Amino acid sequence: MNPPHAMLLMNTEKPMKQSPAKLLIIGEDVSARAAKSSLLRQMAFDVDEAPSAQEAPERLAAETYGSILVMRPALDDETRDICQNLKKVCSAISILLIADTDGSADKGVGIDTFIDGILFEPVAPLELVTWIRTLSRLNRPELSASGVSTASMPHNKMAPEGIPDAEWLEAQLGSLYTSSIDAIASIDANDAISSWNEAAERLFGYSAAEVIGKRVQEFTNSPDLIADRHQYLQHLHDGEPIEYQAVRQRKTGEPIEIWVRGAPIKTPDGRGVGASFFVRDITAQKQREQHVHFLMRELTHRSKNLLAVIQAMARQSLSHLSSPQEFVTRFSERLSGLAGSHDLLSNVDWEGASLIDLIRSQLRHYEDHFDERFHLDGPDLFLRPEAAQNIGIALHELSTNAAKYGALSVPGGHVSISWNLKTEKDTPRLRMIWQEKGGPPVDPPGHKGFGHVVMDRITGQALGGTSRAQFHPEGVNWQLDVPAASIVLEREKL
Repeated sequence: MNPPHAMLLMNTEKPMKQSPAKLLIIGEDVSARAAKSSLLRQMAFDVDEAPSAQEAPERLAAETYGSILVMRPALDDETRDICQNLKKVCSAISILLIADTDGSADKGVGIDTFIDGILFEPVAPLELVTWIRTLSRLNRPELSASGVSTASMPHNKMAPEGIPDAEWLEAQLGSLYTSSIDAIASIDANDAISSWNEAAERLFGYSAAEVIGKRVQEFTNSPDLIADRHQYLQHLHDGEPIEYQAVRQRKTGEPIEIWVRGAPIKTPDGRGVGASFFVRDITAQKQREQHVHFLMRELTHRSKNLLAVIQAMARQSLSHLSSPQEFVTRFSERLSGLAGSHDLLSNVDWEGASLIDLIRSQLRHYEDHFDERFHLDGPDLFLRPEAAQNIGIALHELSTNAAKYGALSVPGGHVSISWNLKTEKDTPRLRMIWQEKGGPPVDPPGHKGFGHVVMDRITGQALGGTSRAQFHPEGVNWQLDVPAASIVLEREKL
């Protein structure tokens, strides 16, 4: 494999002064900025803080920084302007942006030449430290006639006594090259691969022996990718560093999303002899971003649905209860029951909830005597979120009614809850029955309050079927009959 010096990425713009490791953090959120500063100081970074971008030019004039960490609420036009202005003040400095959200739906991420890296919250500590260290390595001063300026050596320390500076630097670069978590590769003036480290082998699946000496074009037959590569190579030929994100393939054909930073390799007299690249696998990061966007959309949808349910509860409760105090009590109880269902859903990222767990959650006030007063009979089905919410509301109303007037209002009363899946006309259906026994004689209610409406109509209709409450003298009987597909996510949880 080629000597490790072939992998060094050099910034072809104006070299910085001799303190590339110092870091300036800009962010208006005091607590978030302090948290990032504390983390980076623990990792031996020399950190300064600025509460706003307006203070940055003065700081840059007074101090020498290797990188700037810009913390912003969103990747929007204002953020881009801030980063562009910072680059105008000091073109050679590296800028890493951390945004809470992507504020531009139709603009690519990382395409701006004045932003060297972009992360979206939440950012893992190891990910942040790795980015800062990588940008610090990329922004070292250019090679001098002897190879690399001694000012750019780690901590500005010279070689140990008896070891030439060039050999010492070569050993350090070799250590970075072989141990880097990022893929590092270089090409010569003919676009043939001239170096390929172990991380590149792991990332792409090709060994160094398979790629060294071959043109990159041999590993892709996509016209679009070839055209893009010609564009990137032209920038490198013009002496400009490049950065982009793309989708490539491993040797196995598996697609991976990558971040690439490249810069020209020049001889001391300025002649271009190739280019070097840092390549990082950002597939997991992209998946996290997509998951966050999915959860935000789900949260918006479910929040609107939840508010509609709460509004209906409030309206129905107010119209059927006689006093403000009674309204507050019953409305609070209903909200508590709804919260119990949501606690179950949040434990599994709103994928669904176990029917047995849902029943126990709504009847948790009887936990000490649950097995004595309740008999459950049925498979542990995994309910869809909407089904868990609606059945949870019905169970709350049933248990409240039973505690006030029915089987749970006397010591000897008990409740049987049974359910099963049956197929009718090629359609699986769920039937669920709540049966009270051992309570006082039941009289049909004189009016239909919110609880009665939920039990007798709303729950069944919301799930595409029917529900019905019957007030027999021996005890309340409630039945739910709905298509299984509308409520069951999986036939069995286990």
